[in-house]
Amino acid sequence: MRQSAEQNGQWRASFNFANIIGRSHAINNAIRIAKVAARSSAATLILGESGVGKELFAHAIHNCSKRSDKPFVSINCGAIPRELIEAELFGYMPNAFTGASNRGAIGKFSIADGGTLFLDEVADLSPEAQVKLLRAISTGEIVRVGGVRPEKTDVRIICATNKNIQTEVENSYFREDLYYRLNVFEIRVPPLRERLEDIEEIIKYFINTGAKKILHQNMDEISVTDEFINGLKSYSWPGNVRQLQAVLEREIYHMSSPPYILSHLPDSILNAPPAAAQTIAHATEIKPLKQIEFEMIKAALSRFNWNIEKTIAALQISRATLYRKINEYKLNKRK
Repeated sequence: MRQSAEQNGQWRASFNFANIIGRSHAINNAIRIAKVAARSSAATLILGESGVGKELFAHAIHNCSKRSDKPFVSINCGAIPRELIEAELFGYMPNAFTGASNRGAIGKFSIADGGTLFLDEVADLSPEAQVKLLRAISTGEIVRVGGVRPEKTDVRIICATNKNIQTEVENSYFREDLYYRLNVFEIRVPPLRERLEDIEEIIKYFINTGAKKILHQNMDEISVTDEFINGLKSYSWPGNVRQLQAVLEREIYHMSSPPYILSHLPDSILNAPPAAAQTIAHATEIKPLKQIEFEMIKAALSRFNWNIEKTIAALQISRATLYRKINEYKLNKRK
């Protein structure tokens, strides 16, 4: 179902590639892939931690595509109750479920017809919703909740997640076939700690835009001390660009006008360990102990070709414990 021009005006992408600040190799590589993706209508998967700007990339891809004059519809899959996500995506028939309107409703797929549907936190979709999303992408058709008649849609899918999507697939939390459908183009947006050389440019951009918004004035010359910039560069920014933006907004509100100096920064930043030490901590993936145990036992059995004596010696466990774990994790030579 095509939307009117008035309705389409509610669903516009706000950002372009010019809004992605930075010249580091890491961010430029992500932009390069995103610009290639924008030239097609292929499904695109954007990966990255919270706060790195995944939605910014989705906006830019849409606005640089042939669909730029069509709707850009965004939905956060993790913010909608599991029992309502299918209705939100595909719409529903009148009185299809308790609390449903007696007039029914169209879903985000129909609203985005001809344009782009951005599914943020796609890894949070329920298994049932994943099945229906896969079918919609594969067939180009949707069926409303409570309905039976398929409806054609022409939608470009862009997805994002801050989870390790491959680990989600390996643990059967996310469908492998859906993953392959979604990552025709895969873009990894780097965390801020991996592009600290961009911080000075980002600081000046946010202070400029913040000054216009908060102080209602333009700042051609940003008065920021080198000490201030270096202080921000020495921090690892676990909240990424979003956290940096919040800190800079705080400075503008508190200090009203430049110069900005190191002592103005919050204690949480001033007293934090050096960025290098924090980067090592962030680079280490945290897994449940059960998962680590499973992976180690599986790897040891594989390395020693299921030689029990060598495996228990390497793992430093008893034969009885190894057999119990093999049964618990349902391991066999074919896996």
